[in-house]
Amino acid sequence: MAKLRTVAGIALVIIGLAVLAGNRWSTEEPMSNLDKKWTFASGELRNLQTKSDYETEIRFVKSSDGTNSVSITGQGTKQMRQAVSEAALSSGTLELDLRNQSWRWFDWLRFGSTDAKQQIVVALADGSPFLETLQVKSDSGSLAVYGAQVRKADLQIDSGSVTIRDLTADRLNIRADSGSITANGVHGNAEIHADSGSIKLENVTGPTRLSADSGSIKLYKEDTSSTDIKAESGSVYVHMPASFAGVYDVQADSGTVHAPESKRQTGDVVKVRADSGSIRVEQD
Repeated sequence: MAKLRTVAGIALVIIGLAVLAGNRWSTEEPMSNLDKKWTFASGELRNLQTKSDYETEIRFVKSSDGTNSVSITGQGTKQMRQAVSEAALSSGTLELDLRNQSWRWFDWLRFGSTDAKQQIVVALADGSPFLETLQVKSDSGSLAVYGAQVRKADLQIDSGSVTIRDLTADRLNIRADSGSITANGVHGNAEIHADSGSIKLENVTGPTRLSADSGSIKLYKEDTSSTDIKAESGSVYVHMPASFAGVYDVQADSGTVHAPESKRQTGDVVKVRADSGSIRVEQD
């Protein structure tokens, strides 16, 4: 009987959760179009900050008409549209809040999000300075960033993949709690971490610090700057150019290791550690 009561109790809890979740979904405000554009003088916009619950694409482009602007298109709730409508450039910073605030109390019930997407386009005229910072925080939804040139980029994703194309930054920080990170064309000092998901970086220049708790890491470097990689559970692959003449410091607790012989002619170091997984380093 005790076992039967336990099963019945669990069933009631599941039914209750389903009712609550269904009520949230049935009463969720429908989406409609977002469309707004901000213009600013050269150097006036220094910091761009966004927060989102949905798939977000941020694209940096050359201005076609000589003006500097940020535009957003996509879909959002009434509350989100109001937040975007009220957003204004203040002290060099533009903050865009693209979160669905009605979800704040139901995050633990959220099994998936509405299929919505926001696209942000930053158009800069010739001669305009780089932005100081690009800061993105996403609770749920993938993130793509194309063509960014900033002093510092900080990208944090709770659940969703990250895609980067042609990003230049003095400092780049990416953290994904659950999802893969893929980049092609990263230039600058990069620190990238994935809690649960793989990391793949191609055409990379600049010092790199990469780590993954559960997932593989692949790195294709175009220059000889130092690299520090740590994988707790997953394999590591590194490809270095022929000009690398430093030291390969490679160790795996459980797994095979393959690396070229170190030339030891420079102070550059490729350091790789793997707790459980193989390591392979190749050089042209």
